[in-house]
Amino acid sequence: MSKQWFLEGYVGDSDRIQRIPLSHFPCVVGRVSDSGFAVPKGDVSRKHAELYWDGTTLTVTDLGSTNGTFVNRNRIATLTTVDHGRSR
Repeated sequence: MSKQWFLEGYVGDSDRIQRIPLSHFPCVVGRVSDSGFAVPKGDVSRKHAELYWDGTTLTVTDLGSTNGTFVNRNRIATLTTVDHGRSR
């Protein structure tokens, strides 16, 4: 069975959490429009983080962002495995 992954959080000026499906990997999250997932906010770096799905494991890594990358409200410093609402 294939998993569907989502990015969840405040996007743009919204005060509501949004859930956005990810459709391709690897996926770079960043402020620039040619990112796999563009987030046009000043606190997001141009190339902020990268998500990778190998068919079994979803990982995320910070790409040297200024404000850090968070998984489930925990700042990550290394490659982090993500699994169903938790990181390890």
